[in-house]
Amino acid sequence: MGDTTTNSTTLNSSFWAQFKDLSTHRLWMIALVFFIGIATDQILLYNMQKMLFSPTGTSPWIWGFAILSILNNLFYPLLALLLCLQKFNPSQTFLTLLNQSSKEVLRAWGKSFLWAFALVVPGFLKFLKYSFVPLVVGLNPVYQTGQLDALKESERIGKQHLGKLLGLFMIFSLIIPLALSQFSEERNVIVSMKTALPFAFFEALIYLIYVLSLLRIYDREMRS
Repeated sequence: MGDTTTNSTTLNSSFWAQFKDLSTHRLWMIALVFFIGIATDQILLYNMQKMLFSPTGTSPWIWGFAILSILNNLFYPLLALLLCLQKFNPSQTFLTLLNQSSKEVLRAWGKSFLWAFALVVPGFLKFLKYSFVPLVVGLNPVYQTGQLDALKESERIGKQHLGKLLGLFMIFSLIIPLALSQFSEERNVIVSMKTALPFAFFEALIYLIYVLSLLRIYDREMRS
């Protein structure tokens, strides 16, 4: 049960009203983040492929590009999520939210990877339970007083809604990406900028649905 003293900003509007509001005020920014993030990843992968099949042999720089690709794929969705959270809690500046969330998310990723090195499944479950970390940072006023650990609070909520988190992961991290992979050329900035940009907007819309689904779970837990 959520303590009333730790209630976050309440999301009173309906799901689709929130979706319309975010689409109106944040879609173009989120789409831009996705476009830059996807384009960056495609350029990194393109260079990695060139190095991998180079007649002179694989360059050690390939590991640097691989690390940059992993970091890019972790951080650009976080930036998009923070743009949504800042809309619900405008009292925090985006830079403050980015600074605090980055620190906490890095802690969460570090703990998840450590668990994954020991046991893959527990590490994956830890990763899912930490899905609410940016929401705790951005929406819970008690966190700002330093009296709440974002990772522990996220894990507490995640344990209560693990089935829903698994469902969201299946839909938004497996099924939809698999479907979009059928349009790899159309999404590729290097191949066609004209078709890549509309796909970035479409993926931003899909991401808004994911973020709002996560927010609804979080808000209901805080009000229960």
